[in-house]
Amino acid sequence: MKKESEVPKAVKGFTKAIRAPDAIICDGARAQVMGDTKAFLDKIGTTLRQLERNTPWSNTAELYVGLVKEAVRKDLKQSNCPLVLWDYCAE
Repeated sequence: MKKESEVPKAVKGFTKAIRAPDAIICDGARAQVMGDTKAFLDKIGTTLRQLERNTPWSNTAELYVGLVKEAVRKDLKQSNCPLVLWDYCAE
């Protein structure tokens, strides 16, 4: 996503490609918890959970996501695997 306004479209694409999750946990950005995104999640029956502000949990989650992405990137480079397969590598 290049703009914050693309969040609802990304959530719709995710639910279409994978399926509607039981819950989505987000950090509380306005684009994630208000407006079209919230209305869409309510419509499909997905619970929207929000992390508490200024908690160490949100920073820890960001850290671990970054570590996983870096490990996947390293594995892809070592195996000379195409970048389009990054999600399979992460699984």
